[in-house]
Amino acid sequence: MEAIQNKKKLSIAIQNKTAKQLTDSVKDLRIVSLGKTGVGKSQTGNTIIRDPNAFQTQRSSASVTTKCQSATETVNSRTIKYIDTPGFFDTHGSEEQLRSEILRSIIKCAPGPHAFLILLKVQTYTVQEEEIVKKIIETFGKDALKYAVVLFTHGDNLDEGQTIKEIYGLFLLEKQELGKAKQEIL
Repeated sequence: MEAIQNKKKLSIAIQNKTAKQLTDSVKDLRIVSLGKTGVGKSQTGNTIIRDPNAFQTQRSSASVTTKCQSATETVNSRTIKYIDTPGFFDTHGSEEQLRSEILRSIIKCAPGPHAFLILLKVQTYTVQEEEIVKKIIETFGKDALKYAVVLFTHGDNLDEGQTIKEIYGLFLLEKQELGKAKQEIL
């Protein structure tokens, strides 16, 4: 009986230690931004990094970011590294060049990203938005979606009273690729 209780105590101690190691290991946070050209990946990076000039931005649907870039900032004792990538459906170069450049983002955030930040422009929904998930799976594999966070940008451009759920609700509930994570977003 005493041996069983000691085993339980040891198990709890190991679980607590593992939880502490997990929190300690996330002192560095590496985020890879993914999305269509013009969705606001660079601007989002500037906001997260707290530097309006970390990444070049312009109000345009043309590509500004053609190569993976990174910036790092310490926020609340946590080092955040944001990797800005060229957009899917980029207006420059071939799809193979784009895929190769986006894969470089993994090298820039060695030993690997903690999260893939998928940015979607809130007021538009096209077939391209649907294709982004497929391109992420083609580029990084299905497991990448386990580490994906969806961020809707340009919310200030919604019509008064219009909601994200109205625009993306059906898309998020119907598409199997994002599975359960989609429902949690809503």
